[in-house]
Amino acid sequence: MDERDAKIAKLEELLKNQEVSAKMLIRRDLELNRAYAKLEELGQLKSDFVSVVAHQLRTPLSVTKWSLDMLWEISKKTLTPDEVRVLLRGKESNERMIRLVDNLLNVDLHEVGKVQYSFNSMSLIEQTESVVEQLMPVATKRNITLTLTSEEGIPNINGDDEKLSSVIQNLIENALKYTPKGGSVSVEVIKKEEKVVVSVKDTGIGIPKAEKDQLFKKFYRGENAIKTITEGSGLGLFIAQKIIRRHGGKIWFESEVGNGATFYFTIPLESIK
Repeated sequence: MDERDAKIAKLEELLKNQEVSAKMLIRRDLELNRAYAKLEELGQLKSDFVSVVAHQLRTPLSVTKWSLDMLWEISKKTLTPDEVRVLLRGKESNERMIRLVDNLLNVDLHEVGKVQYSFNSMSLIEQTESVVEQLMPVATKRNITLTLTSEEGIPNINGDDEKLSSVIQNLIENALKYTPKGGSVSVEVIKKEEKVVVSVKDTGIGIPKAEKDQLFKKFYRGENAIKTITEGSGLGLFIAQKIIRRHGGKIWFESEVGNGATFYFTIPLESIK
């Protein structure tokens, strides 16, 4: 074989190898597409399953809540301290389960942008004050100091008061949940430039930097949170982010492990409608 034939043979081998590689890439691409489609199908099945289960749970939980509330109103003056403690624990557990089910029902709607919003002129200070007052007994029970400070003269925003209240409640509840006894949770509402800024600062377990990009994902729970064996669905911050973004704002946090965390969110003074 002369030199020219050798070069042709080498070129043919190279082309053959390239063809084999191309076929392998095409096959791999098809396999990945099939796997992705399968994952999407499994994801949809999971969402459908969660939705069905959540709907089936909502009605009996509501009936249980009605029964517990009626029992409390009728019998609270005649119950023994132990009976009061058990009944209140049952009411708290029931309300916690209802919130979880509501989050499960709403999460898919938030993902596809089908949640209905009712925008009106509202005061973030008043909403925050209401939530803090509501959660003050929880803080007292856990021996945690819960405080609220705010600037005077902060203008109203255009927002959905119910949904923004749920964001504030979620942030404060999380702070109380992950703060040990004797700690503190400080809530602040201020005006910065053309935005209202709400912050919730705690002296709790803190959040590792590695989890910064994960914490707002659906069903994600931080490693420190899991270690403390606290309850949680991993949906609260995911939904909170959707709500804040719908208002044209931002939500983020700053933290060091062992030194607590501060969550912030902003709402423009001229928020979207």
